[in-house]
Amino acid sequence: MFTKEMLRKQMLERRKSISATEVSRASAAITARLFTLTEYQDAKTILIYAPFRNEVDTKAIIEHALENNKMVGVPKTYEKGSMEFYSVF
Repeated sequence: MFTKEMLRKQMLERRKSISATEVSRASAAITARLFTLTEYQDAKTILIYAPFRNEVDTKAIIEHALENNKMVGVPKTYEKGSMEFYSVF
């Protein structure tokens, strides 16, 4: 049986193995799809992460949201598992 920590480590290793080209391609596809969603278009506020360790790049989403006068929040996590959101300007 996998523990949460084992699974997290395995997923991190998988993500590290993805090429920059694949990450870029996936980021572009996810961004394009998001922009077509009514939920995104109608949103006044979005909560999104800043990419870390080969994650999908969210920079274009953040920039688009700000250009379209949406409030953007990104999380900051703390050791004990708590999280706070901060506005991006």
